[in-house]
Amino acid sequence: MNSARCILSENDCKIFQTITDEWHNSINIEECFLTWESKSKCKAQSKTSFLHTLCFHIRGLGLRWGEVLLLTLNGKFDVITLLETGKFCKSTITNAFPDYNIFYQKGGNPHGGVLILIKQYIRVSRIQRDV
Repeated sequence: MNSARCILSENDCKIFQTITDEWHNSINIEECFLTWESKSKCKAQSKTSFLHTLCFHIRGLGLRWGEVLLLTLNGKFDVITLLETGKFCKSTITNAFPDYNIFYQKGGNPHGGVLILIKQYIRVSRIQRDV
């Protein structure tokens, strides 16, 4: 173990010590592998999460508002991206999606524009860019 301390970082040395202790305290190699396998499965399962997204090319939010509401009410989306939104009332969006951060970029034509709604528990910030 002393030679490991010379080569490994403090954190790596602790991990190495844990592995060798488990190795030496196991009755046989199969028991050791079962212990390691169960620990890796627990960690993998606890870190599993999904990001549910919706991307909808709506071609005018006013015309497709009912469809947007129907889709978003039935699905639990973390991120909603609406393309070619056109003009809309921001307060309507804020009232309909109170637990979302709202990002909008105006488009170059009457049906242009992108509206992105991101759940508030996801840390985001808008980056301004000079064109």
